[in-house]
Amino acid sequence: YIDYFLLVAYSGFLFYACRYTALLSRNDVVAGAAGFFSWLAPLAGLMDAIENSGMIYTIRVNVYEAVVHFTYDMAVVKFSLLLIVVLFILVAVLMWVIVQFEKTSRKSP
Repeated sequence: YIDYFLLVAYSGFLFYACRYTALLSRNDVVAGAAGFFSWLAPLAGLMDAIENSGMIYTIRVNVYEAVVHFTYDMAVVKFSLLLIVVLFILVAVLMWVIVQFEKTSRKSP
C-alpha cells in the first residue's frame, strides 16, 4: 500500500521537474512542450494506481488471467510514459547546458 504514496511523490516530482527544467532551458519550444509532457507524469501515476489495484485484487481475491494481463499492460504504459518524461527532462537539461556553454564561450576572449 505504500506504493500509492510513492506514486503520488514521483509523479508530482516529475511533473514539476519537467516544468522547471523546461524553464531553465530558455528555449521557447521546450518550454511550450513542457505543458504537454509534464502531464504525462500524473498519467503514469494513474496507471500505477490501476496496476496496484490489479495486483491487490489478484493477491486478495482471485487470480484471473484477464486481470493479470491488464495489470501487465498498465505497467508497460506506466513505464513508457515515465521514460518519455525522463527523456524530456534530459533534453531540457541538455538545452540548459548548451545555453550555459554558449554564455561562457561568449565571455572568453
